[in-house]
Amino acid sequence: MDFDVAVVGAGPSGSTAAEALALAGFKVVLIEEHDQVGYPVHCSGLVTPRTLEVAGVDESIVTNRIRGTIIHTPKGKQIKVGGDKVHAFVIDRARFDQLLAKRAENNGVTLILNSRVSRIEQKPGYRRVRFLQSGIQRHFDVHLVIGADGSRSVVARNTQSDISNEEIIAIGGEINAMPIKEDFVEVFVRPDLAPGWFGWIIPGGDRETRIGLGSSDRKFNPKKLINKLTDEYEHLHDAKFVRLQGGIIPVSFLGQMHAPGILVVGDAAGQTKSTSGGGIYTGIVSARLCAEVAVDALNRGDLEGNALEQYHSVWAREVGTELTSGANLRHLLMKLSADEIEAFLGVFSLTRIQSIANFRGDIDFPRHLFKHLFRPAPIFESLRMLPFRMWPKLVWLLIQWLKLSKSQKRQLRDYSV
Repeated sequence: MDFDVAVVGAGPSGSTAAEALALAGFKVVLIEEHDQVGYPVHCSGLVTPRTLEVAGVDESIVTNRIRGTIIHTPKGKQIKVGGDKVHAFVIDRARFDQLLAKRAENNGVTLILNSRVSRIEQKPGYRRVRFLQSGIQRHFDVHLVIGADGSRSVVARNTQSDISNEEIIAIGGEINAMPIKEDFVEVFVRPDLAPGWFGWIIPGGDRETRIGLGSSDRKFNPKKLINKLTDEYEHLHDAKFVRLQGGIIPVSFLGQMHAPGILVVGDAAGQTKSTSGGGIYTGIVSARLCAEVAVDALNRGDLEGNALEQYHSVWAREVGTELTSGANLRHLLMKLSADEIEAFLGVFSLTRIQSIANFRGDIDFPRHLFKHLFRPAPIFESLRMLPFRMWPKLVWLLIQWLKLSKSQKRQLRDYSV
């Protein structure tokens, strides 16, 4: 074999898995399609402090600290939530990726750049990874392939899993306009502006402002939508785009994340949060779980039997619960009209609800917030504020959430078998 393991994609998930396997004593190659790790930047770089902790990266890459959120409602209201503590960091995402890849190299991983994997071939007892490097066709023979090659993953196609077409068509970049507050993100919840998703403004620090939006409806042109965003909000009228590019955000995970000699992790496996599209934290945690299963399978010499199946079971218990809850929540909220969204967002102006959101709000674990919002006292206070015609809808949301929670437990039990 040329290597024990080939990891495809040098993002956070790929570098994390590669490093863990190298530290376990295996010969690992990390294959990156671009000529520089971290570029192009497809991510807004908004993470929680725990993300840096789990990645083992210090705060030198933090460019700004976020204390709250300004929600822009469908009818143009602004609702401010938070403000009294740091909830998230804005990071230099390219530098973050580079640090993880460099650390993997320092621990024995072979990194090759400008190499695009075209296919994985199953051979008797091993895998052949074919790729194009600087225009030249090459291949490596390995025992195990780990796909961390993002959405529309080449490696994931080899798992024989149903590849979900549930995804967000996103566009994002940087503008030279200033946000309303330099330590608050702005979220635009408007079905006409970002159907099935939302828009965002993230103050990056040092007069850098990150912007983006996404849509689950392919009929809409993201470039036109983001121009509409800057046109319709006064503080963005004079904005000029410094950088702008498109991307795909998967919002459902694979039903099967393994095949003989193959594991899939990160965006390639759809391990992103349906409520925000974020995938750095979940990707790193998933990569560590993936590496643990891979080490055991390699040591046992069982890459085609049952050993790799443990990955999905362990992942479902450790990460899948949160992602399934987020997907359920998103599907519920997508059924609301613009008027209903307006009414429900207004609830976040209540002191009690704001207090719960500020204390329980966590972009890594959004279900924790809604578990507390769907308790009797917050529900009663919300009913007092909402118009009477909205009461049945709130009760319906609560019932559906409870039903989906029960269904989720059954689903995750099935994954864990």
